[in-house]
Amino acid sequence: MRAIAVLTLLAGLAGTVLAAEETPWSEPVNGIRARLVSDRAVYEEGQRVWLDLDVLNVGDKPVQFAWSYPLLNRLRLAESSGEAVGPQKPPPNEGISLETLPPGKQMNYALFYISGNQHAQYAPLKPGSYEATWPTQPGETVKGGLLPPPVSVKFRVEPRKTPPAPPGAVAGEVPWGKAEGGLRTRLRADRTVFFAGQPIPVVIEMENIGDRVLHYYPQPVGHYRGYGVTDAAGRAVPYIHSSGQTLVSLCSVKPKETLILNSVDLSEYYFLRRPGKYSTQWSGAKAQGRFSSWLNLPGVEAEPDDSDIPGTNRFEFEVVASGPLDPFDEALRVLLERQPPLWRVSSSPPVSWTGQPGSEWSRVHARRYRFEHERMHRDGRIDQIDIPSVRLCIASERAHEEPWLLRRNEPEEKTEYLGSGKYGRVYLAPLAANTLKHWPTARADLIKWLEIEAAQSPP
Repeated sequence: MRAIAVLTLLAGLAGTVLAAEETPWSEPVNGIRARLVSDRAVYEEGQRVWLDLDVLNVGDKPVQFAWSYPLLNRLRLAESSGEAVGPQKPPPNEGISLETLPPGKQMNYALFYISGNQHAQYAPLKPGSYEATWPTQPGETVKGGLLPPPVSVKFRVEPRKTPPAPPGAVAGEVPWGKAEGGLRTRLRADRTVFFAGQPIPVVIEMENIGDRVLHYYPQPVGHYRGYGVTDAAGRAVPYIHSSGQTLVSLCSVKPKETLILNSVDLSEYYFLRRPGKYSTQWSGAKAQGRFSSWLNLPGVEAEPDDSDIPGTNRFEFEVVASGPLDPFDEALRVLLERQPPLWRVSSSPPVSWTGQPGSEWSRVHARRYRFEHERMHRDGRIDQIDIPSVRLCIASERAHEEPWLLRRNEPEEKTEYLGSGKYGRVYLAPLAANTLKHWPTARADLIKWLEIEAAQSPP
């Protein structure tokens, strides 16, 4: 009964998640079916909107598909009135490639990032009803490859639900950090009190207080643990974001100019679900060297000094309880408390996500978790010792097997379904031999920690 209750709660938290199996395939055209999948029927304003275009070969012969970034511009998005949404952000101009789909196999032809931030195809969508359409002529080919049959999907965007403000929420004037090299920074937020489990948005401002133009690199401050969040006792708050690689470009700041160096949701990077008082301070960034004359930037002399960016003030805030944790967050809490020595657990951001728990499974509403051994990351560099991570996924509903095509260079990796646990359905990626040398009881430990009642249970 407990597992049923938990899964019911997870389904409620998922809200209007729309499983792929609820989206019908098109009628076959030349042995090919297609579907345009929205991961939910209703989005909240500001949520990220993703659409998947899948194709399935129901014929008896392999089919060759044409694919390129410019072809993604064929997708059309319209409001319920029929008026087109635009302008559309053009994708990179890359050449046509061909992909062969064997009989009985399906593949994800394209993933469209429709709305969410500056990287999306469209500006953030306002409340209303929308229909996305992939328009092609039946049997249309490009450079010798077929295009998927025409399909469409409808979804709705509702106004953002503003949560009640905690008491004492308004932040006062925030002081600047110590100035160095003509720059100063400060970390601020609109509030000083936040609800557990809700976003904790903060901003880093930078001001040029000197009399000359300075050059700097924007800092991906969240990815590199630069905030150093601590609790009231001075203990470091667990960093829960996975590792990643970022690219930055050269920018300039004029004299007396103030700009936003970065903004981030602290709750995506640190486990700030426990009520209590916290503080954070960005430590700044060291100069990345001198710029060579081959950059040939207007108004920039050969090899000007690249200023260090000084650290910010210390910002204090409080997290207050707002009810029980999301089951995915509760699972993360348990894994953080039980992680073995030398292993660190991270988690995908606490945002709406539907995806495959493994390459052979259907898409479900889920959260990914990863244990990494500290020998793999020393001083920001990967150690020579290869200890593959322990990867698992917890889903709110049971996925079913689907005949997905493995893409080029994608290894065949059967993800094991462990069963239904206290926090949802659990899927575990294969454990490498060298991983088991350092954590031989990984599978048994996860079954115990997540209270999986029916390991290897049938669907």
